[in-house]
Amino acid sequence: MTNAVLGGLPKEEATYAVTYGDRSKTQLNGQNKYVIHFNNEELPKVREFWSITLYGMDHFFVENPINRYKIGSLTEGLKFNADGSLDIYIQHEAPVGHESNWLPASEGDFYLMMRFYNGEKEILDRTYTIPPFKKVN
Repeated sequence: MTNAVLGGLPKEEATYAVTYGDRSKTQLNGQNKYVIHFNNEELPKVREFWSITLYGMDHFFVENPINRYKIGSLTEGLKFNADGSLDIYIQHEAPVGHESNWLPASEGDFYLMMRFYNGEKEILDRTYTIPPFKKVN
């Protein structure tokens, strides 16, 4: 996790984490389907909110049919699993039956940035571990 973002806030207000690769360290690409699974106890501990934003390799948002560029704790309609866990689907085509938890991806390479606003101790001291983005196809 880092705060080396141009115009970024102090770590007490916001902490950022960036990934270009999946759990096998392969470049994220819209030809694949990914899921990040947060067990109930793995959800980011924040006093405000957290989000995952998807960027193209040109560092701009990726146009998509639902105009969703980020997903997170403030996303309306986000559906949690019965056990309180949460799955976020990151792929080019809508995941049938899971559209509420879908972050649309480009057809090509992309990267993801997680933001944690007013994180609790484990985020501030960088002991929080983000679950891996797992390729599911």
